[in-house]
Amino acid sequence: MKIKTIFSVAALLCLLTGCGNDNMDFPSEENIMTTTDILTSKTDMQSTSEIISEEPQINDITNTQKEFSFYRDHMKIYGRIFLPDGDGIFPCVIISSDLGREYKAYEAYASAFASEGVVSVIFDCTGAVVPSNSGGKVIDMTAQTEKADILTVVSNIMDMPQINSKGIFLMGDGFGCNTAIYAAAEKPDMIKGVILAEPALDFSDNLKQLFPDGTEIPSLLEDPFYVGKDFITEQLSSDIFELMPRFKKNVLIMSDAADENKLKYSEKAHVSFPSAILMSVKDLNGNVSRTQNQKVIDETLRFVKANKS
Repeated sequence: MKIKTIFSVAALLCLLTGCGNDNMDFPSEENIMTTTDILTSKTDMQSTSEIISEEPQINDITNTQKEFSFYRDHMKIYGRIFLPDGDGIFPCVIISSDLGREYKAYEAYASAFASEGVVSVIFDCTGAVVPSNSGGKVIDMTAQTEKADILTVVSNIMDMPQINSKGIFLMGDGFGCNTAIYAAAEKPDMIKGVILAEPALDFSDNLKQLFPDGTEIPSLLEDPFYVGKDFITEQLSSDIFELMPRFKKNVLIMSDAADENKLKYSEKAHVSFPSAILMSVKDLNGNVSRTQNQKVIDETLRFVKANKS
C-alpha cells in the first residue's frame, strides 16, 4: 500500500505538537516533494563536491553575526551565531528547534537575546528540514541524531573567545525541548541550565495512540511533517521522564495554561527534574516559533542572567 493511504494522520498528529491546521506551513504545489524525493534526498543544498573540508568553519556575516559549518559523521550542521555588541565574555543560549522548523524561525529570538548580552546559536539539525544547508537525510533523523547534533554544536562553540564555556544553556521549543533534554541528560557538565518552551512531552504517548501494538509502521510519515520509521520506532519505546533526574541543575519550564494536556505533562516534568520552575505563559499556542512571545524572551533572559555564574 502507498504510505499516503495507510493513515489519515493530519488531525491526529497535530496532537503531537499542539498545533491546529490553521497554523501549519504546507508547501505550495510547485514545491511539494514526493515520498521518493524525501526518502532519497539529502537536506544539504550543496553537493558533496563543494565540501572541501570537515574542519569546523565560523565565518563573519556582520560584526555581530556569524555563520558556521560543523561536522558530525561526515554530515554538515549549518547555523548562525548572534553576538552582543561590544567586547566581553557572555553566556550563551543554544536553541533546539521544534520538529520541522528551520533555524530561521528563531532569528527574532536570537536577535533579542543578543541585544541583552546573551550569545545565541540557531541551526538546522541533520535531516531535520528540507531543503537546508545542513546535511543528512530526513529518513535517518531521530531524537538521538538531533541530540548528537546539539552536543556537536556545544563542543564547537565552547572555545569561542566571546562565550563563557561554563555558561551554556539549552533552550527547546516544542519537540526541540525533548532533544534538549536528551543532550543535557547525557552531558550535564557541559550545560548550565535548560529552558523548555511549550515542551511536547506528550509526543511519545500520542504516537503510541497513533501506532498501537502490532501496527505496521510506514517507512515515512508525511503529514503534517516528515519523519521516518526509525524516528517513530525510537519514540514508541522512549520515556523522556526517565532522563530528567540525570540533569540536576536548574530548569525553566514554560507551558500554556490554556492547553490542559500539555500542562499536565509539564507538571510531571516539574516534579521529575531535581530543580525546576514551572511557569504559565499565555498565548504560546503550541508553537513558540510562530508568535515571538515576549514573555518567553523575558523569562529566558531572566533565567539565564540569574544562573550564568
